[in-house]
Amino acid sequence: MSSNNDEHDDDRDSSFTHRFFQHVEASLDDYISELGQAVAIPSISSDLPNHGKDILKMMEWTRDYVETLGGTARLLPNPKKVDADGNELPPILLAEFRADDGDVTSSSSSSSSSSSWQD
Repeated sequence: MSSNNDEHDDDRDSSFTHRFFQHVEASLDDYISELGQAVAIPSISSDLPNHGKDILKMMEWTRDYVETLGGTARLLPNPKKVDADGNELPPILLAEFRADDGDVTSSSSSSSSSSSWQD
């Protein structure tokens, strides 16, 4: 037998899902543009000698994108410094998002309307 709380949770989940997909549909052009920016950077990590600068550029782009979404991000020096072939290793990207209650969480959203579907 279903309780009123279960029905309320179902309604809330349905409303959240509906708002989320409305936001995605309304922001589709933004998402495609942002994806295009990311894939335009040839950050081929398996080819470090030829793409080290591109890998760093992608990491910087990602750091900046996380920050536009309201997260925090920073690049940390790689403690290993170089790979087995002597190629300089890129830094480590550390990023996080915090929920309103301070818990660490992950998030994905359009930079142009990052919280409109959540309100």
